[in-house]
Amino acid sequence: MLRNRSQALGLILALAIPALLFSSSLAASSDAKLTRGERCAIAKIKATQRAGKCLAHGLIKGIRKSLSEEEVNSITERCETRHARAFARAEGNAQNRGERCAADGNASGTHNLVAKALRDAAYGDVETSLNDQFNKGDTKASYLSLSDAGVLLHQWDGSNETAPQWIPTPGHGGHSVLAISSSITNTKLRTKTGYTGIYTVHVPYPPSGGLIFSTEPVEKEKVQIGCMGAGDIGSDVRLNGGCGCRNEPVCKPYYNLDLYPKTPKTSVTIDASSNLCQNSNGGNYMQNPDVEYWTKCNPSNFTPSTFGVGSCVAKPTGSDSSDWYLSGEQVSGSSQLKAIMESTAASCFAHGQGSCYNEVMVRTTSFYHSVPSEPQSSPIDVGDPKSGAIVAFFYLNVADGHYPPTNPASPSGNWAPTDAGGQCDTYKRWKAFRSDYTSERTVLVEFDLSAEESPFSTVCTNPDDDCKQKQVAAGCPTDD
Repeated sequence: MLRNRSQALGLILALAIPALLFSSSLAASSDAKLTRGERCAIAKIKATQRAGKCLAHGLIKGIRKSLSEEEVNSITERCETRHARAFARAEGNAQNRGERCAADGNASGTHNLVAKALRDAAYGDVETSLNDQFNKGDTKASYLSLSDAGVLLHQWDGSNETAPQWIPTPGHGGHSVLAISSSITNTKLRTKTGYTGIYTVHVPYPPSGGLIFSTEPVEKEKVQIGCMGAGDIGSDVRLNGGCGCRNEPVCKPYYNLDLYPKTPKTSVTIDASSNLCQNSNGGNYMQNPDVEYWTKCNPSNFTPSTFGVGSCVAKPTGSDSSDWYLSGEQVSGSSQLKAIMESTAASCFAHGQGSCYNEVMVRTTSFYHSVPSEPQSSPIDVGDPKSGAIVAFFYLNVADGHYPPTNPASPSGNWAPTDAGGQCDTYKRWKAFRSDYTSERTVLVEFDLSAEESPFSTVCTNPDDDCKQKQVAAGCPTDD
């Protein structure tokens, strides 16, 4: 796998230069001494040299203009068509004289390597970018963007179980379709036993894979966060898109239960004795008529290492901007997002694997089309993902020593690739995604929880034969 585009160009040059030298040495010979087969060999090698140059120019154009995979493929197809025609002409000339081409396989093999270098290089930066983001997460004194916190991922949690399995499904898993239960991870979120924390270790569920979302603006819109906490906020049992009070009898009278999501009523009569939506705000918060305030963590009552712990959640007020988690009210001089990350790291160290993760409710509109902007009378299907929203599909490395032993019945090393949400399941979902969205550059990566740095490694960039062989070797069933 080529790690970046410069490596691709290096390989192209490494292949093209020997071809040039070889063809020049043959051409230096007297024409009278060259057979038609040898001339065919020269023609083929020169054709491969031109194809390499054509492919290199295509790669450079793709980088400079941020072309999609479909656009880059269009360039490479033209290069390959001209290459094939040159081969046919050379072979035809040799056959007319009853001779065979002297370099039939070598030149075409060189061209195939060059073409593969170009395809791989289009994806190599994904792995590098993810690892850089993970390694540098939470190292800045203040955050300028969501990317400064780390890598944003969503594990398969029951909300993606109806095809297509990369789109939130209404009514599944207890989660609101208007917000995606996600988590931000980086190299600082590690336990004393030496593993990066993740949700499924806590439950414990089988080590599920999932999606890695972009933390940069998608289609020119910043990622919007509904709420977040330094631990499991129980979004699947919270009203109002996973960010309100818990769905309990004492809370229900204060919400519009006939709407989706179940939004809070604007005017309520508060029963001060009901102990509603108990949180860590402090003060007489029950006297506030804003129902959403009841579950909001009050930044002034916390330090960065304790913010977002307990039953309250960090969330915006009505006047906050869309990037409130960066620019809103501070927690002892830190943004609320940075405070959540510091609090999560403190929890990792103090409590271990079971508490070493956060929950971030990302507004579905950040990554998907056709999401209702207003409460509906019933759930509504979400549209296609926005271009560039899903950076990668991932599964977890469960080899012995790479995944923490959490479930006595299935200790580390005994998980099977065919487990629900595991390697085979994730590969199948990724393959279907790439088939439906051919212009997307979404890759398949492996996430190694035991790696303190650079835990992501590319498994597949295209669902081609090489990728299929890897999955078959892992014991995954194949449908073709």
